[in-house]
Amino acid sequence: AELLLHIYLSGAPWRSVGVLFMINSIASYWLVMTSVTTTHHHPDLYHAGDVPRADPDWGLHQVDTVRDVEKPWLPLVLTTFGDHLLHHLFPAVDHSKLPALYPVLHATLQEFNVTYPWRNLADMVHGLNTQIGKCEPT
Repeated sequence: AELLLHIYLSGAPWRSVGVLFMINSIASYWLVMTSVTTTHHHPDLYHAGDVPRADPDWGLHQVDTVRDVEKPWLPLVLTTFGDHLLHHLFPAVDHSKLPALYPVLHATLQEFNVTYPWRNLADMVHGLNTQIGKCEPT
């Protein structure tokens, strides 16, 4: 339907196909790059085959498997998987409401003496490449 609308409005079928292909390619690339580099792939994170922590708590497993990169602007959060730990802990909560949960998250982490280090994008990209190069689980 989207392609047909483009063709109808532009009157140029091949240009419409090209533009739609370009838009989808750019959006797909952005989604894959940001989800791979800023969410789950870093040597400090738990991956299948690694030795899990002794406590099988579901919330702790979420802490062990994701990292966040600080993103202070909602459109950036929505397009780069910001507030990722909170998203994993509260998947049904609208992303615009997740920042309100940070005080509770920080208090709970402190209460149970759990650290959750924030990373910058450069560290996550480096960690992704290090993780890809690993041959043995940790």
